[in-house]
Amino acid sequence: MTLFKIKDRQPGFSEKSIKGRWGFSGEFGMIVSPSAPQPVPTAALGTIVFDGNGGCTIAATVNANGKIFGPLISKTCTYSVNPDGTGNSVAEFSGAPFDGPATVAFVVVDNKREIRFLNTNTVVAGFTARRQ
Repeated sequence: MTLFKIKDRQPGFSEKSIKGRWGFSGEFGMIVSPSAPQPVPTAALGTIVFDGNGGCTIAATVNANGKIFGPLISKTCTYSVNPDGTGNSVAEFSGAPFDGPATVAFVVVDNKREIRFLNTNTVVAGFTARRQ
């Protein structure tokens, strides 16, 4: 009797892998807002909807040093996913407590049920999103 070993295959990831609505929360560390001369503690929560084709929409509420901003809705949002489950996203907001676009790197984990994000601009921050 001959036994054939089937090679374990990891499913490739793509933009379609994270299509749908995700809830996120996280502490964004210390950011420098236009209205403050020094970094302030910041946290946020909200939703991200990925369209499966590289477009996204973010709705967030941000607490920057006790001042609430939001809901903030992204003006623009794009993302890409690599075959290994890593990716990146760039979003821009009006009325946000920070200047410029929000840029993040991410990794899809837990059998595509969770995404872990890391801010990649001047803010030291991380947050987690779960499928809704």
